[in-house]
Amino acid sequence: MNVDLSIIIPMYNVESYIEKCIESALEIKNISTEIIIIDDGSTDSSYQIAKTYADSHSNIFLYHQKNRRQAETRNRALKIAKGLYILFLDSDDWLENEASQELFRIAIENNYDMVMGRIKYKYQDMDIDSPFKYVPPLFLNKEMTGENTFIQMMKDHFFIPMACSYLFNRNFLVESQIKFIDLTYEDEIWTIETLVRAKKVMLTNIEFYCYRQRDNSITTGISSRNRIINLLKVAAYLFKYSQLYSFYEKRELKSWIIVKILWLYTLAYQLLITIKDSSFIFPKDHVSPLSLYRSEMSIDSLLKYDEYLNTILKYKGENELYCKSRFFNTKINKNKTIVLLYNYLWNDLASESLLSKLPENYILTTDRKYFNTSKAVVFHLPDLLENMEDDLIKQENQLWVAWNMECEENYPWMKDDAIYSMFDLRMDYHQDADVVYPYYTNFKEYLNREKVSEKENKVCMIISSSINQSGRMEYIKELIEYIDIDSYGKLYNNMTMVNDIGRETKLQVYSKYKFVIAFENAICQDYVTEKFYDPLIVGSVPIYMGAPNIEELIPGDNCYINVRDYKSAKDLADYLKRCFQDNDEYMKYHKWRRKPLRKGFVEKVEVQDIDPFVRLCNLLNKRL
Repeated sequence: MNVDLSIIIPMYNVESYIEKCIESALEIKNISTEIIIIDDGSTDSSYQIAKTYADSHSNIFLYHQKNRRQAETRNRALKIAKGLYILFLDSDDWLENEASQELFRIAIENNYDMVMGRIKYKYQDMDIDSPFKYVPPLFLNKEMTGENTFIQMMKDHFFIPMACSYLFNRNFLVESQIKFIDLTYEDEIWTIETLVRAKKVMLTNIEFYCYRQRDNSITTGISSRNRIINLLKVAAYLFKYSQLYSFYEKRELKSWIIVKILWLYTLAYQLLITIKDSSFIFPKDHVSPLSLYRSEMSIDSLLKYDEYLNTILKYKGENELYCKSRFFNTKINKNKTIVLLYNYLWNDLASESLLSKLPENYILTTDRKYFNTSKAVVFHLPDLLENMEDDLIKQENQLWVAWNMECEENYPWMKDDAIYSMFDLRMDYHQDADVVYPYYTNFKEYLNREKVSEKENKVCMIISSSINQSGRMEYIKELIEYIDIDSYGKLYNNMTMVNDIGRETKLQVYSKYKFVIAFENAICQDYVTEKFYDPLIVGSVPIYMGAPNIEELIPGDNCYINVRDYKSAKDLADYLKRCFQDNDEYMKYHKWRRKPLRKGFVEKVEVQDIDPFVRLCNLLNKRL
């Protein structure tokens, strides 16, 4: 039987996802398909699940091998495949039935060497933003040579390196004799080599492939140092590959391959900053010889060429500066108690003045070289997965501290009891944390208790994050049907912040409005952020959606409006309009400013007079 399409599925430890993957391949109708599954040494039940399908479907061919990694697995499958076209499908992803058929129809009717479709990024089966641009109209559904395709995609910044994005003509692949290279980012090489050799290529925006984002996949589970090593190996391979072409005969092609190499180096040097380990030696790169090519580069490529070279120099400089930081101690007195800050608040390191506040016998370092000798290790949980370096083994008598300023509702994995059981202490915004680290730090210091000035502006908001666990977007969408809101953020933007320099600018904007929309991105006990406190500081009234126990965390009576007190968005809007007309009604929300702050709130704030990390060290003194 003739086979139209070979779907190649390398499989490794995906027992939770493989059924959906196989089912999606089986749903493709009107095309003669073969599904080639190669189990790459799975240690879970993936093989057994796939075998159940293979036993009941004659077009599924299942193979098993010792773990050889994805590149070799794909190469083996290519030798087995019989289809007119090849489609690579990762075992935790799935296909869209009709879109896949449409992509194949385009390929077969025109005998294209390659046809590109679009990947939909998924997290927990929900659509999330793709890092790749759509194909511009100028190049959409237009037959081009592969070389020109690569050049145009690089020029217009929509090059997609993932092999899963394309259908490949099998005869073309056989004639080309291109193989996957055994590296983590092997697609970066494969796609460029296949495109450059292809005679007929078509680019589409057909969304046929669903790419699952998960925390423990092959690409997210690799450590930063291994990513760097693999990125440099790919860059080195492409550097050697670029030498096949001369600037005289292939100026555009060679120029854009070099731009691609520099982009890979940019990623590598960006990752270098995340390693935070003075014992790591950065491998040799080809940046210096590439920097000599400027006079030979094509005019169109110079902008990106200069951008990436300058970015590499910037990251090199930042890394050198970081290594000189007092937090990055390459030599530590052995008599000191070492506290390792494994990763920190969104890579925003605290002021070095903190170090002088620590107890005399303590040293706080970010150098992971000291992981095994640290008495305590502090992990910033929200971005820990992106900063993990291999598996971590807890040392005897070592204390692990979970640090978190984000709502756990936005990070479901953090709600897992098994995760938190690994930690000995908690440092977060919850009032029952071992070290309470809230958002009202320095509230008394910044609070404006003077008479509130007259404000002509009514309601504003600054919301840019797409996180919406609280349902705030839907509420705001309804609210703006009944009342005007000046929006300075990305959500429903209609205003511009001039000379935005961060928090100071935001506070300045708030100070000009009677009311400020203060909707948290998630609803959780104790999760009251600067969205609530900042308007109070500058003399405005927050309209609040968030923590159910907000009353326990306010500075004074009747200082805010709670959306929970109104049956609907319309009722809230009607009340706000009343406040606009009746100044006495509005001023009720400022009476607290002329009274002493709530005793309980003052006590909470005064605890913060001692830096959380100093309090952590004091607590460690009792525990170690």
